[in-house]
Amino acid sequence: MTGIEHPDVILCPNGPMLLRGDHLVEGPDGTLHAVYGGDAVYHLTYRGGAPAVEALEAPGPAYNTPIMGIDNRGRVHALYLKTVYQPGDGGTQEVATLRYARQTPQGWRFESLPYTPVYPFGYEMVVAADGRVHVTADTAAGYIYAFRDANGWSVPQPFDNLIFDTTLTLDPSGRPAACYPNSGQSLALARYNGATWQTETIAAGNLKGIRKWAWQRLGGTTFGAKATDALDALHAQPLTEHAAMRLTQARRHKYSPDDLADLINQLHDEDRLVIGSTDNDAIKIVCSLGVQD
Repeated sequence: MTGIEHPDVILCPNGPMLLRGDHLVEGPDGTLHAVYGGDAVYHLTYRGGAPAVEALEAPGPAYNTPIMGIDNRGRVHALYLKTVYQPGDGGTQEVATLRYARQTPQGWRFESLPYTPVYPFGYEMVVAADGRVHVTADTAAGYIYAFRDANGWSVPQPFDNLIFDTTLTLDPSGRPAACYPNSGQSLALARYNGATWQTETIAAGNLKGIRKWAWQRLGGTTFGAKATDALDALHAQPLTEHAAMRLTQARRHKYSPDDLADLINQLHDEDRLVIGSTDNDAIKIVCSLGVQD
């Protein structure tokens, strides 16, 4: 691993291998940032040469993979689960806390949030350009939504107790939206209007064969995020004969999700992915269908 030399690959001290565009986020000044966990929580910055790494939380507890965002001032925000092991009745007990960290001119600031997810990866965060932070979490009281602005955190709002997997994003106006499987062959698309969540159902019964395979391989993944527009087009319109042939070959040769995302992006850019494709949707959301063949 230490012999890897590639401009898009960075090996993190005490951490994973990070890929540009997948795990690394570029700030307004061109600096690449990553926040990653393990025995501690680390913030990495990279502008060529050796990456600079600082520890945000001390080693000892376990830290789940953080979710990171950057605002238009280049300040990093991170959300992660911190688990401390303490002695208790009958043995060791896990005490988990959802932690939020943000950069300020005075240094890093940390907050423990009162809505702890019921499973290790049951939380999402997006950061708007103006620095407003949007969070959803699957808690013991149900799925909740909260945001943070200059006045602090909002009162958590119930979201939808039927959610078991969600993708949180921002629409073009900067308001949060979420997409998630809600039953059988359909999806729920929820948009926040500034006061309440409004939900609509998106039928997904037209996905069959190779289109369904490609969607299920990429939907809701970091690789799918590379091909958002292509996946939207794939879901909305029939495949061309050329695309059907190329995707069939990809399934036969067991393409990785990354290679599959590159392929459908290429087909979409060449306007050879779907018949009569358009790109007029006001919002683009990629999420897993949760359906089986």
